[in-house]
This record gives sequence, structure tokens and C-alpha cells, in this order.
Amino acid sequence: MSGAGVSSGRELEIESGALTIPIDWHPSTAPRASAIILPALGTRARSYVAFAEELARSAFDVVVVEQRGHGRSAVRPSRAVDFGYRELFDDDLPAVVDWLRRERPHAPVVLCGHSLGGQLAIAALAVRPNLADRLILVATSTPYFRLYPAPMALQIRLLASLIPPLTLGLGYFPGGWFGFGRNEARRLMHDWRQIALHNRLELSGDGGRVERGLAGLTIPTLSIRFADDRLAPKRAVDSLNAKLPSAALTPRQLSPEALGTTADHYGWLKSPAAVVGEIRAWLERTNPGA
Repeated sequence: MSGAGVSSGRELEIESGALTIPIDWHPSTAPRASAIILPALGTRARSYVAFAEELARSAFDVVVVEQRGHGRSAVRPSRAVDFGYRELFDDDLPAVVDWLRRERPHAPVVLCGHSLGGQLAIAALAVRPNLADRLILVATSTPYFRLYPAPMALQIRLLASLIPPLTLGLGYFPGGWFGFGRNEARRLMHDWRQIALHNRLELSGDGGRVERGLAGLTIPTLSIRFADDRLAPKRAVDSLNAKLPSAALTPRQLSPEALGTTADHYGWLKSPAAVVGEIRAWLERTNPGA
């Protein structure tokens, strides 16, 4: 799956009921599969341009989804505007997949989630197992505090303790104050808090569907982590992977030498060639068109 050309990305919008979902569309000139990139918490779609273009050169049509509440999204979290994980994985993502399957009806669909985006991809597949054909998790872990070294564990617990009073007082979570996302929706952060304190994807408005559906997922999955990623350390990544016991899961760890840059949570976005190489090789082995 190499040697394809790439056309420049385009900013498009997908209608989903009363909501418009902005996407960046990077079509390949010789596509063999379609990839949907789900960003990390508070990270704009434009941060994934280099990654998307590298994937497009490797024969992927690529959609980068603008996360609700950020970038070109018309939605902004406030006391009057609230949403949680459920709206992102149960409303927004299926609408994007439907659009992509209309555009490329014969191409296998690969969900590629970075950090929070990976959690959303897992949640979506737990309730809709046929939503996609392959799953890629990049720096995706559970934020459960007990799986982190002491300084980070204390920071997670402190952050979790601040979410209720801050969201009650402000109507949203001011993530920029802490270098953790941006202005984030109340329920989104309460969902994150639930996972951080209890290591269970029991999400508001979901009725327990996600946690019940995880064990039955059989989708081929690639889980990539970075050697020096303190936000997604090995124990926390392994714990999330363990929630998919029936999936054909391939774990990979990339070093600074392999990446040619820092092996942390975000450094790879500026130099994504090694990550795309791992993805391309894995997809060729798992044959997503089969």
C-alpha cells in the first residue's frame, strides 16, 4: 500500500440532524482503504495535517474529524451547551462513517483514534461492532490513576476532584488552566473522571452499553504507544487493551530512534512517517479488503 499520490486537503462539513460536523478531507489518488482520524482531547483537526497527508500518500483516503467544541466546530461548551462521550461516539462518528461509505462504498473503513479519540473509537465499536473494519489506537490508554507513577497519579486525582466544582461554577471545564484540553463540556469531563477513578467506560446517557460490548469486540486492532509518553504509559495502555480480550490485537511501541523525534504523546504528529509505516505494514498483514 505505497506509492500513491495525494491531493491537498479540503475543509468540508457533514450535516447530522441540527448539527454540522466539520471534517478535513484528504483523498488519495490511488486509495485502497479509508481512514477516519479522531483527535485527542482539545486538539484541532489541523494538528493532524502531516499525519493525514502521509496516510494519503500510502493509499488511504483520510477524514480528520473536528472534535465537537473545538476548531471549526460551531459548538462551544458553556452552561447552555453540554455533551459527553456519547454524543461524540454515538452521534458524530456514525454520521462521518455514513458519509465516508457513501463517498467510498467499496473501501474498508479504518478508525484511527489518538488518545481520547481512541477511547471514542472503542466506545463506538462496542455499540456498533460493524461500524468499521479495522481499529488503530495511537497513544490510547485508560486514565485510571492507579496505573500511573506517583506524581502523575496524584495529578489525575487532583484533576478529577476539581471537575465537579469547576463545571458546577463555570458551566464547563477550563482545561486550558491546567494544560489539559481547552474549554471542555461538563459531561465529557465527568465521563473522563469516571474512567480516571474507576477504570470503567460507564458513560453518561449510555446505559452501560459500552462496558457490556467491549468483551465481544473481535475487530483487528493495532495499538501503538510511544516509549516516553507519560500521558499514556505502558501499564495504562495495556489496561485499555485488556478491555478487548476477543480482538486480534497487535501492540507496538515506538522509540525516539524509530520516530526520529521525541517519543511522547504529541511529538509524532510533526514526524508521522514511522507511525504510518507501522500502520501500512499491519494493514497489509491483516488484509482489510478481505
